[in-house]
Amino acid sequence: MSDATPETTAQAPDDGNGIPGPRLRRLKINKFRNVRPTELVFDDEWNVLLGKNGTGKTTLLELIAATIRGDLEAFDNVEYDLEADLSFGDVEVKWTCKDSLNKDNPNDFLSTVIHSVERRFRAEIALPGVASHVLTGDERGIDGYHRRSHLSRAGGSAPFAFMLLIASVVRKKQQDTPGLQAASMSGDAQRFDEILTFFQRISPNGDLTLSNPPIIQSTLASDELANAFVKSLRYSDERVSIEHQDLPFLRRFVELCGLSSASLHLELLQRDASEKVPLAIFGRPSFLFRRHNGEELREQHLSFGQKRLLSFLYYLTISNPVVADELVDGLHYDWISACVEATEGRQKFFASQNPLLVDHMGFKTREAVKSRFIRCSLEGDEMIWQNFTDEEADDFFVAYRTGIQAVSEVLRQKGLW
Repeated sequence: MSDATPETTAQAPDDGNGIPGPRLRRLKINKFRNVRPTELVFDDEWNVLLGKNGTGKTTLLELIAATIRGDLEAFDNVEYDLEADLSFGDVEVKWTCKDSLNKDNPNDFLSTVIHSVERRFRAEIALPGVASHVLTGDERGIDGYHRRSHLSRAGGSAPFAFMLLIASVVRKKQQDTPGLQAASMSGDAQRFDEILTFFQRISPNGDLTLSNPPIIQSTLASDELANAFVKSLRYSDERVSIEHQDLPFLRRFVELCGLSSASLHLELLQRDASEKVPLAIFGRPSFLFRRHNGEELREQHLSFGQKRLLSFLYYLTISNPVVADELVDGLHYDWISACVEATEGRQKFFASQNPLLVDHMGFKTREAVKSRFIRCSLEGDEMIWQNFTDEEADDFFVAYRTGIQAVSEVLRQKGLW
C-alpha cells in the first residue's frame, strides 16, 4: 500500500447537523456472562470484530450498543460488572455498573428469588474546565430522583441524556448543549442485525408510528422522517404519502437501485378528538417503488439485498454510532461502498465474516491497527475478546505498508483472521 492510503479520522465528528456524535472510548469487562475479564479500547471511527462463528461477536455488539445507551435493562438476569468511558461532544462520562446475586443469605431460597440482584450505578460527568458532577443509582433510582417516572431505575434503562440533564440542573445551567443533544442520540443506539429484523420493523406489520401533533413517536421515527411527515400532512388527513425527494434515505436508495421514484405511505391508525388538542396516530408504513418502464413494486417484491440496503439507509437516520452485524450480506460491492461512505465521520462497530468490508479501511499508524480490531475467540466455554497485541499490530502494519495486498489478505496471511 502506498503512503497515500487514506485513514479517515474526524476531529470534530457530528451527525450532519453540527451536533457531535457519541463516542465509546473504553469498555472494561470485569464480569459478564462467560467472557474472560478484559479491557477494550476503541477507535473514534472504525472498529471491526474478527472471529469465527460462536465467539461472541453479536453478544459484544449488543453490549456495545447497550453501553452507549446507558441501558442496564438489556442485561436482565445476567450478572455483570462493567466500566466504560464515553464522550458526548465536550462532555465526558465515566460509567460503572454492577449487578450481582444477593449472597447475604444464600440458603434462603425465597430471599434469593425475590431479592436476587443488587444493582449499583455510578456516572462521573465532566465538561473539562467548566464543571463536573457524580450521579449514583440503586434499585430505587438515580440520586435524589427516586421513584420518578421520567427517570428509570438503576436496574432499568438510564439514558445518558437524562443524566446530563440532571447534571446541568445541579450546575444550574439548563441550556441546550451539544453534549446533551449527542447524549440524546445515544438513546437510539441499537444493533443492525444480519437478517431482516430491522426491515420488518419499518414494514406494514412493524412498529414505526408517528403522531400529529408529535406527542407519541416510536423510537424508529427519525427527525428526517418526522419533518417530512409533518410537511405531507397538509395534503392528506387519512393517509400520508411522502415522495422520495423529501426523504434523503429513500432518495439514495432510488439512486443506488436505478429506480425511477419511490414513496413511503403511512395509514391513519387512531384519531382522538376528545382532548383539547386532537391527536392522530399514523403507522403501518409501506413503500411503493417505480421502475423507469412504469412497473410498480411493493416492499415485499424487493430482493434480500435491496431490503437490507433500504433498512440500513434508514437505520443510519436514527442510530449514532453505527453498530452493525454482517453489513455486507446480500449487498453488491457498490452498495457496500455507498453504505461505508454514508457512515463517514461516525464511530462504527462492525462484525463481518466478509473481507469486502475491511478492505475499505486504511491505516497510518500502528496505534490505529491496535484499536481498530478486536479479536473474538473461544477457549473451552470461555469467550475471549481483545484488541491486537503490540506485536500483532506491528506485524500487520509492516506487512500492510510494505505490501500491495488488501487488508483482508494481510489479516489472513498473518493468522489474525
